[in-house]
Amino acid sequence: AGLRAMYLGYGVNIAREVVFGASYFTTYEFGSNVLTGALGMPMTAAVPIAGGTAGLVAWMAALPLDTVKSIIQVQNMHLARTLTPAGVAKQVWKAQGPAGFMRGALPSVVRAFVVNAVRISV
Repeated sequence: AGLRAMYLGYGVNIAREVVFGASYFTTYEFGSNVLTGALGMPMTAAVPIAGGTAGLVAWMAALPLDTVKSIIQVQNMHLARTLTPAGVAKQVWKAQGPAGFMRGALPSVVRAFVVNAVRISV
């Protein structure tokens, strides 16, 4: 295993971070502009609402990749073959359908809303 174990899921993790970041900042900018501009909300209220919503949207967008990454990272390192992101995605889809990629979504997005509302406000 050794050094190889430290990089399991690295590629899919990068993809997850790209999806998360793009979703987060796009949602935050759009949300804060709508809240302050069209709705006339003060920044003190708009920033945490936009930040929380951005966190929620970003986690919903990134959770399927996070699921694949997590399965790859906990695989048995003594197997002859390592799992690939495409192979894991096929396994999840076949066993659980699309819902398999969203397991644990509710606690993740609730936490994401709270954490991101506070973090961006501070």
